Amino acid sequence: MKKRANTINSCIAGEALVLSYLSKNGLVGVLTYKNTPSFDLIACDEQGEQFAAIQIKANKDKNTFMVGNKIECRSDNVWWAFVTLSNSSILWAKGSEVANQPFQKEDGSPQKAKYLTMKQVTSFAKEDRIMKELFTLSPMDSRLR
Repeated sequence: MKKRANTINSCIAGEALVLSYLSKNGLVGVLTYKNTPSFDLIACDEQGEQFAAIQIKANKDKNTFMVGNKIECRSDNVWWAFVTLSNSSILWAKGSEVANQPFQKEDGSPQKAKYLTMKQVTSFAKEDRIMKELFTLSPMDSRLR
């Protein structure tokens, strides 16, 4: 039971960190009800003109992210947030980039359950990418300065 509680706590902490990031950057973030298969939250600008669905994967200090047995969100309309709780970092990627990754164990051998290593994630996911590619805020917006 303790392992399950730790997993749930990591998920909640990852969601909170992403919500904090969005708010800090002048965006609105809303969590979905649990068991939404393709994403965990919706983000939008304050005018309601730009939207993103976001799937969140968090780890405490491991070198892998478990993405599940199947990837529901292959679309570039769904963004993935890979959250490392030990250093509060978030790496962003599009759904198609995640779906196209080979899944393997930390030692590089194939794996049935789908895990991505940190090395794989850093090869295609970047910090602040969602802000640069999706949410283009006005240069007059001082919240980003």
